[in-house]
Amino acid sequence: MNRLDDPAIYSLDASGMFEHISVLGRELIRAWEASASLEVPTVPVTLNGVVVAGVGGSATGGDYFATLARTGTSCPVAARRTRSAAS
Repeated sequence: MNRLDDPAIYSLDASGMFEHISVLGRELIRAWEASASLEVPTVPVTLNGVVVAGVGGSATGGDYFATLARTGTSCPVAARRTRSAAS
């Protein structure tokens, strides 16, 4: 088994995912700070729920949104991963 802190493992990462993972925390902080200046319009209808759909990792934003919504609203939010056409 390879250790993730072994520099040699980076040679196996052809797509650069280790770099993406290493900056994820900073990107989330930057996005959170940027969102502070956004004005969310009032929705003039009653929502029964929200579904955020994504393929694979693109549903991660929905996961974060659903987690935040649990403490910030009574409207249920669910993230669902769909299958791509190639699957």
